[in-house]
Amino acid sequence: MTENILHDGKNRITAGQYGVISMTIYYGVMTASKALGMDSSNSLYYVMFGIACIMLLFKYCVTQYTVRQIALDVLLGCIGIVCFVISHDMTLLLLAMTVAGLKDCDFRELACTAFYVRLAITSFMVVASFLGIFDQGETAQTTTSFQDITVYNFGYSTANNAYINIFVLMALFLYIRYDRINWKYFIGTSVIAMLMYTFTNSRTGTLLFFAVWFFIFCEKFLLARKGRYVFFWLMAASTLICAVFSYAATSMFNPDGGYWSEYINRIFSGRLNITHKYHEALSVSLIPRTSAVMDAHRGFGFIDNSYMSVYFHDGLIVALIVLVLICISNYSLFKKHCYKELVFIASFSVYAMMEEFPLNPVVNPFIMLTAVVIYKASFSIERPGTGTEKTKVPQTKVPQTVLIIHNEYRIAGGEDTVAANEEKLLAEHGHRVIVYKRSNKELDNYTGIKKLLLPFTSVFSLRSYREVKKLIEDNYVDVVHVHNTLTLVSPSVYYAAFRCNVPVVQTMHNFRLLCPGGSFFMEDEGNGHICEQCVSKGLSCAVRNSCYRHSRAQTIVSAAVLKIHRMLGTYKKINFICLTEFNRYKLLMLNNGRKKIINPARVYVKPNFTYDLAETMGKLSDTHGSISGRYYVYVGRLEKLKGTELLVDAFAKLPDRKLVIMGNGPLEETLKKRIADNGYKNIVMAGRVTGEDYVKFLGGAQAVISSSQCYETFGMSIAESYSLSVPAIAGDIGNIGDIVKEGVTGIHFQYDSPDALIGAVKRFETMNRDGLAANARRYYEDNLTPQSNYGRLKEIYDDICTGYGAEKRQ
Repeated sequence: MTENILHDGKNRITAGQYGVISMTIYYGVMTASKALGMDSSNSLYYVMFGIACIMLLFKYCVTQYTVRQIALDVLLGCIGIVCFVISHDMTLLLLAMTVAGLKDCDFRELACTAFYVRLAITSFMVVASFLGIFDQGETAQTTTSFQDITVYNFGYSTANNAYINIFVLMALFLYIRYDRINWKYFIGTSVIAMLMYTFTNSRTGTLLFFAVWFFIFCEKFLLARKGRYVFFWLMAASTLICAVFSYAATSMFNPDGGYWSEYINRIFSGRLNITHKYHEALSVSLIPRTSAVMDAHRGFGFIDNSYMSVYFHDGLIVALIVLVLICISNYSLFKKHCYKELVFIASFSVYAMMEEFPLNPVVNPFIMLTAVVIYKASFSIERPGTGTEKTKVPQTKVPQTVLIIHNEYRIAGGEDTVAANEEKLLAEHGHRVIVYKRSNKELDNYTGIKKLLLPFTSVFSLRSYREVKKLIEDNYVDVVHVHNTLTLVSPSVYYAAFRCNVPVVQTMHNFRLLCPGGSFFMEDEGNGHICEQCVSKGLSCAVRNSCYRHSRAQTIVSAAVLKIHRMLGTYKKINFICLTEFNRYKLLMLNNGRKKIINPARVYVKPNFTYDLAETMGKLSDTHGSISGRYYVYVGRLEKLKGTELLVDAFAKLPDRKLVIMGNGPLEETLKKRIADNGYKNIVMAGRVTGEDYVKFLGGAQAVISSSQCYETFGMSIAESYSLSVPAIAGDIGNIGDIVKEGVTGIHFQYDSPDALIGAVKRFETMNRDGLAANARRYYEDNLTPQSNYGRLKEIYDDICTGYGAEKRQ
């Protein structure tokens, strides 16, 4: 199934999308209630909770669930309801509600929602407290001297709560920006942490802040040294150690242990002594305790520890369920190479020893990540291009969804044919294909400000970014396949895919990543010549020579796009499909300098293919276009780098051989005039021929001729001629020389010599054409059929999506 997308701004929102929006509102409202410091003792909290529940109920109504998912959520919900009825604790009930709402949602988007909501509310609280709207001062004691000092709570109930809100805000920020973290982030967040400590005197918040960075450093250090299993056990053990330590440290605490006992208790803000009193008064229960029982012991103080609160309030069974779920999350995330999620689960495991509300799933990623893993069959936060050779590809009934992106040129060429063929091929094999196309013909309508902005939109088109990002999100795209981004699409589409955590693969139809002109060809007064100065001397050579469309201004833009995205490391994140080993070798020349531009492990080789035109040929009648007599044919754009002038030079000296030129381009009128002025009656300018007439013209030829003067990435006209059992005569340069096997499927000639082409035509006529034709057909059947090509394309998609060989990519 193929869906061509026309961007008219009228894309309708589906019911499922409304469900995602409602889940985002639910999460934002509940996050706001916690960011404002509310809890079940506030009446406004229940108002916000009611609004959130309405949003969540709507999400349930518009989402389709499997029987397994329903059974799992009903089980969690029942346990949550029992806990709520007995103890009035909503932790598991909220977890069950959130798990059900998570389906089809993007966890990173929810994390962004939580961050921006917290940022807005925390900023408001801080500013309002400085303006005197809220009281901001309270009394606390220093850790060392135990003297009373004034600290600031910024409108929250305690200074500690103020710091914790800042801590959660910074943790969310680091999670969202994790892939870009460097020493500047550490310094910046450390400054904020120290300032907050100065204002709030919160030891808890400061210790937790440095715990996050400790785990981040562990991840960076250990993974860089291939210590992923050490990293996993460190992260996994942190949760269990924190849970066990909470119980052991508080039960064995000795209130009369002297100075050091008191000092350690103060470091933990009195939590050890408070919880120790609960140990003395209550035994650990298997089932939840009533609120009346817990309230009877409130004189000891508040249990400010997630683990101990669950042990005493919700019972040992619930505590074990929570711990088991978190352990499952750790292991599943490790298998899926979601290391940053492991870092933050470990960080909030430490956090749970110091504060009670980390176990509330609407506050932070702690339990949310657990909920994500519960739905791992329908919802994945796995990074693209990760996994191991043992990774199992989940088999689903839904075909893989592919987004094909292509920027069409003004004059159609082989790239357009390849893009259309692959679109059709994928649809035939059950894939859902979404097509995003823009055409450079749009530039004809550009005026004023649009023309002025074109150099900038060529580097990054905000329109293309937004449209592609929306397509990916709306259609749950699995892989983005790019064919061409010049000029209107722009490399911004890569970042749309990166933003949505979807892998990108680009087919290299030319050499534009190395040469702004895209062809390693420089025109001169003759037929032009091969030029690789951009690789050896830099992109400035292309600017000096005006290599792109003979325009220095346009070449500057093209070179700037390459330079900027090389500096940004854009191409290192992309997978590439080269059409031949020769193309792969040329592409890897980008890495010849000091800086590696692309990842060699992400470069694949897959030739183009063509549908079997012989089947079409057999169905055609004599009424379709054809040319009488024996003739040779050229197919392609009419421009200098294609060698069309050399072609005319040669056949001008072969008046008894007919040449049919199919195509259009910059030299079309020049060639027509030359042919007419010189009376070359054996040369026919057929223009651009398509459809069944094209098959008839090509299938009736003695041979197809490739006179290209540059490194062709792949000769589609040769592949099509092979399917029609038509041999080829080709210049001995680049890929064309490799595709045409000398004396087997055709013959070679010296690519830049008209006399050599004349000699090749004469030599061809002395050979066994039927044998060459049979060999050409055999080569097509072995290498260029849709069936063989789809197998290779699917293999590449599976590789980049499931992460085969991920270890070498990291």
